[in-house]
Amino acid sequence: MRKTAGRSLLWQTFFRYGGLLIAAAVVFGAVVGYQNVSVLVRESETLIASSLTTSAAWMDARVAEMDAIAYHIVDSSLLYPYEIFRNGYTAAQATNLLNSYKNANAYLSDIVLYYDESVAALFDAEPRYFTTTGPMDAETFWHYIHPVSSGRLSPGLVVTMPQQSMLIHPVTETVKNQERRFLLYLTPAGKMPMWENHRGLILFFIEESVVNEGLARTALLYDGVLGVYNTDGDAMYRYGEAPQTLDGHILDMVQDAGGQPVIAHTGSGVCVALRTQAHGLTYVLTLPAGFNAPAIYSAIASLLPFVALLTILALWGAYLLLRPLFRPMQQLKDMLRPYSLQSDESLSGIVYSIRELEAHRDRLESLGSQRATLARIQFLHNLLQGAFQSREEMESQMRLCECDCGAARYVVLCCRLVPAPETNERILDLCAAAMHVLTETDRLADEVRFAVPEGGPNEVSVLCGLPPETDASAHLESLYHTARAVFEGETGAKLVCACSEVGSGLMEVSALYLHARSALSGAFVRGNARLLRWEGTRRDANIGWYPVELEEALHRALTFAKADEACLLARRIEAEVRARELPEYAAKSVCLSLVRNLLRLEASLQTGVEDDQPYRTLIARIEAPGTTLDGFAGALCEMCEDFCARRARAAAPGDAQQREHCRQVKDFFQSHYPDSTLTLAGIAARFHLSEGHLSRIFKACTGTSVMQYLDTLRMENAKALLRRTDASLDEILKRCGYVDKSNFIRKFRRHNGVTPMNYREMMRIQKRSQTDA
Repeated sequence: MRKTAGRSLLWQTFFRYGGLLIAAAVVFGAVVGYQNVSVLVRESETLIASSLTTSAAWMDARVAEMDAIAYHIVDSSLLYPYEIFRNGYTAAQATNLLNSYKNANAYLSDIVLYYDESVAALFDAEPRYFTTTGPMDAETFWHYIHPVSSGRLSPGLVVTMPQQSMLIHPVTETVKNQERRFLLYLTPAGKMPMWENHRGLILFFIEESVVNEGLARTALLYDGVLGVYNTDGDAMYRYGEAPQTLDGHILDMVQDAGGQPVIAHTGSGVCVALRTQAHGLTYVLTLPAGFNAPAIYSAIASLLPFVALLTILALWGAYLLLRPLFRPMQQLKDMLRPYSLQSDESLSGIVYSIRELEAHRDRLESLGSQRATLARIQFLHNLLQGAFQSREEMESQMRLCECDCGAARYVVLCCRLVPAPETNERILDLCAAAMHVLTETDRLADEVRFAVPEGGPNEVSVLCGLPPETDASAHLESLYHTARAVFEGETGAKLVCACSEVGSGLMEVSALYLHARSALSGAFVRGNARLLRWEGTRRDANIGWYPVELEEALHRALTFAKADEACLLARRIEAEVRARELPEYAAKSVCLSLVRNLLRLEASLQTGVEDDQPYRTLIARIEAPGTTLDGFAGALCEMCEDFCARRARAAAPGDAQQREHCRQVKDFFQSHYPDSTLTLAGIAARFHLSEGHLSRIFKACTGTSVMQYLDTLRMENAKALLRRTDASLDEILKRCGYVDKSNFIRKFRRHNGVTPMNYREMMRIQKRSQTDA
């Protein structure tokens, strides 16, 4: 017996503290493995930087020697035929002199002197080329010094060469029926002070095998790409792939390093760069991820079994530790399952399903310890079963289980789940008690703030049930002022929506609801009803109407600076408001929301508006008591015209060609937005522009980036498909160019405040209300 008890205690101790021990072991193993790998990586990077420094020094020494040879050739007056003859040099003697330079520097394969037609014209002779292997015709010369594959070079380069310091380029030549690769070093004679106006060129040929032994040996050793760049970042020689312009960020780093190697980590691997002080050349070695470091791989491989074992133990321990936390939620689901699908048409207001209660699981679990949470669940269960005989008994039970304002809010939600087709006294007592807790303390603001994201509005539902003989207007007005005093503040606008099942006086209650919605700092944002779906029984279905589709069309017209279309839509909105014969509060609420959303749109598009006083003036005129909506369409149309004018000014970069590029890109998006493989690099390549240039001109034209514009276009089409079709979410993603469903839902929620399925349901509810009307 004692042995069994001892085992039981041992198992209890392991279950209680085993998770902590496993977590500590995992952290220790990860830290040790990370330190070992970090040491190996740092040692490898140091070795690579040292090799690059050695290679750069070798190349600098070769360049210095070739500069010295070029200076001696010019100083010996070998460049002009006139000087050759004057000093008694013959072509053979010049060739011998060049051969002596080549033999003294074993790494050189050949030396060539060239002077252009302007010099030859002085002697009425054809241009001559002196080389150690014989005459060199113009075609061969162009082939050697042309840096691209076409094999031809305009003589203009020869004229501009004196402004450059040098040119290094790999060439291929067939020698004795065998293809050989050389490194061509081209320097202008004009770089010498005494010949600064001369157009002559001196060419050195170096066997690439010699270069591989020196300059490119680092790239060969580490299976990377080694490039040599001038001070402007233009590629002169690149071993491993085609030349390309060096990133400006790397240029800034090597310039600040003062001749020391710098190491930069990129998404594709490691980049080691060095700029020499003697010639201003920049050497950049780009290494792939996991560069030739077998020690790193072996270290990681040795840690894999240990990490895998610790991960399995950690998951098992986490399951044992977290399993008790899910029991209260499962018990709540079992208790509420009989009521979760009750949706009688006679029960107005909001019908919450079990899924919406599950969305608040985190909030429910955070109310206290496991025992306190179970007490609250039991309280809700007793409430739904009608176990309380009086209001005093219910309030006493609430205090015993430490239910605060947040718990009282759940009481109200659960009261609406009771399948009572008719109002009864017990339900009214329970709702009144819950409302008493909700409204008597300022702590309500802190309890509901968990549902309000930073900087964004949110709707907080305050539900109440009132008998028909109650003065609904007075009660709701008092509730409105109380809520406004609690919720107004700098943390963001909060909207208090009051729903009632009142029969008489419903018109006044609904109008007051709309007035409260517009008065609370303009907090109502269309489609942002995360906690509220307001669909009460109403005599006049037009009271809850809002021109959603017309406003979206208006915003699209303003985004693309279509002033005529925007004015037409503004007049249509005014005609719809008048045709529905809305009450004064409701009509003013719609107009106020239109103006405020227009101001938000202008702020988001950054049209350059300097003064929002016209918006403020129109809002004040609408809110003023006793005013009518006459002339609203004209004022809104005038604002739209000013909006489009500012939009057009912001979108005009001043270059017709740039505007044409923007138009072509937008037309391309209209027909290709379903293509999920579109990228900025691919779009720029399609229109033969660089990524940076395309981004700049598109931002100047539209006020937004290329990919943001494409994402907005896709989102608008997704919303249209949700409104007008019954297509599944996977089909909509495919037709709009999205791949990741969770990423799409997150973006949709950020743009519209609700999930795609909730948005479709809201649009259907509004359509049914308009159809019933």
